[in-house]
Amino acid sequence: MKRGRILEGSQEWNVLHHLQSGAELTPFFALQQYGILRLAARIMMLRQAGHAIDTRIVRNQRKAWAAYALHRND
Repeated sequence: MKRGRILEGSQEWNVLHHLQSGAELTPFFALQQYGILRLAARIMMLRQAGHAIDTRIVRNQRKAWAAYALHRND
């Protein structure tokens, strides 16, 4: 899939840069660090640009949320 251009400093760029560091990203962390309210929308844009991003569902006793990471070809 073709990779689109991501503008430096954009929300998509911040998310991609974070994921490329090898760290997971959750909606709460994205809001705290980058001011991103709709992380899933940013992830969708990156996927449409050709980036392989995995989703892991994290659960505790009352809530569930997504944690995103770049796909690794191990």
